Amino acid sequence: MTNDSEETDDEAIHVGRYDADERISVRVASDLADVLDVDPTDVDLYENVDTEALDRLFDSTRDGVSRTGRVVFEAEGHHITVRSDGTFTIARADG
Repeated sequence: MTNDSEETDDEAIHVGRYDADERISVRVASDLADVLDVDPTDVDLYENVDTEALDRLFDSTRDGVSRTGRVVFEAEGHHITVRSDGTFTIARADG
């Protein structure tokens, strides 16, 4: 899932990292909750992105080849960009 809004790292209010052995959606939700100063259970990514697909998006292929790319979606009034290099950014959707 992509959209035309692509923030730069200068616009990001948060830059996070995820490890290959953790669920990306959980890490993003946790960090977004920190940004919003709410409990992680109050963050709803499910309305905007298929979290199971997000968690598997950058898994290696059956041949062991690493996947590359990024996915951009909006949640809780923020643009979230998740990259295959293990990083993600959170930026305010309104600017």
